Amino acid sequence: MKLSFCHIFIFLSCVFFVCECITDERKLDLDEIVDSNTSRRNRGRLASAFIYLFVAFGMCALSSLLAVLLGWIWQPFTRFFPTADQQRATKLNTGLWVVVALLLSFIISGAGGMPGWMIIGFLYVTGCVCISVVTCITHNTSKSSIKVMPSEDPAELRGANADPPTQSWQEHPRPLGRWQLQLVVLCCGLMALFLVISFIIIYGWKVPDYKLWDYKAQRQTVEISPQLTTKVVQLLYSWGSLATDLRLQLYVNLFTSHCGSGFTKQLKDDDEKRREIKEAWIDKYAIDMSIYIPTDYRAYPTVNDWFIRTINSTYRLPDVEKQGFQILSPADCRMLVYSNIEESEVWVKGRHWSLENLLEDDALASTFQGGHVAIARLAPSDYHRFVSSVEGTVISKTILDGTYWSVSSDAVTSHNDAFHNVRSILIIQTKRMGKVAYIAIGATCVGSVVVHPDPETNNIVRETQELGYMQFGGSTIILLFEPNRVVFEQELLETSKFPVESYVLVNTRIGWASGT
Repeated sequence: MKLSFCHIFIFLSCVFFVCECITDERKLDLDEIVDSNTSRRNRGRLASAFIYLFVAFGMCALSSLLAVLLGWIWQPFTRFFPTADQQRATKLNTGLWVVVALLLSFIISGAGGMPGWMIIGFLYVTGCVCISVVTCITHNTSKSSIKVMPSEDPAELRGANADPPTQSWQEHPRPLGRWQLQLVVLCCGLMALFLVISFIIIYGWKVPDYKLWDYKAQRQTVEISPQLTTKVVQLLYSWGSLATDLRLQLYVNLFTSHCGSGFTKQLKDDDEKRREIKEAWIDKYAIDMSIYIPTDYRAYPTVNDWFIRTINSTYRLPDVEKQGFQILSPADCRMLVYSNIEESEVWVKGRHWSLENLLEDDALASTFQGGHVAIARLAPSDYHRFVSSVEGTVISKTILDGTYWSVSSDAVTSHNDAFHNVRSILIIQTKRMGKVAYIAIGATCVGSVVVHPDPETNNIVRETQELGYMQFGGSTIILLFEPNRVVFEQELLETSKFPVESYVLVNTRIGWASGT
């Protein structure tokens, strides 16, 4: 049967129409993902704003309570007022302490962030307790040292049997005045109220699922994360650089150290492994253990051994087409790719996001200026061993110190410079793509990033070859390419512009060398 020009034209038109329908449908899905994630972030900002607001109110109530107690213990204005006007002096003293306590709280919290507030709170409580104890001991000692002589005067004897007079404001410890007691009760009530409201918001707040695009299945999917973990992340990272401004690096670093000691601890028996591995991670993150080796969680002696588990290679077969010319996904990850690093600012919102700050080497940064970038973000549920995306020779290896911020989507799109965490940088010289920077970035609970290749002894890397692993938690790999040396898959480029992360499996082709 001979095909006429009309048949060919109709066939091509149908193909074009189907492709357009698929493209339009995918665009609608991506728009829906963007709207959902934007709404999720806005709701997180609103909930966290109310929580921070009521915590701040609670801080003010605590400062006022301590000021009232300090005004009861120490009254510098008393000496300037006659005995008959001591109540007025006490009110002035209490007002002075309230002003001082609030000013100190705001100044030290502003300068030291959350650690500063905790320090001033500790000093308030400790100082108040110490002064109270010392005052009580001093008063009792001075009172017991006074000897009372018996009197023969009947009038004095009648007076001795009468009700004892009310203690003077000059004495320590004296009972709280009525209005002082009312202030104490009010401050305690307000603190309890603000605490209850904060807990109601925290437990009543349900964070929607974070959505992304499944590159292989061509459909929407969600990132699985426990509600409590997600709430903590949104509290930290919903508001710009708030985590940095509150100096929360200290707590993140301490938490990471705790993870290191806790997750490397030997698990004694199957019951402990069930609690620490299965219930805490496999069940919460819905992890399919059938694709890993070994499949039984009881075979792992520690939580960290389970976390760096190996995968059955039959489930992650590499794309062997155009071997040596292609770029493979370095891990099971949420992928974003950009033809120019400046375009990545639509996603990465760090205040100091630049090649110079990322690499801490101006000469090296100039090599990749205007080049291409791929960002591969891993979540706690992912396979955390990573492979080489290209083949070539490792010419340098650098380990840079940094913070331990989360690399979740909420953290990366905040202004806390999450990509300036602890990181290892490999520079790989390739034949067809020039130099490639392979950057493995740690994160909260990722105390170390283990990278195998060494420029001196083990410097040849092949596609799909394992390069290392992340010790625990979410983490990220960034690939940098020289300008005009590579081309990324068009679908990944389009999805990244929304911006929407694409869930991509390790060894999946994400691009290739230019001109191939």
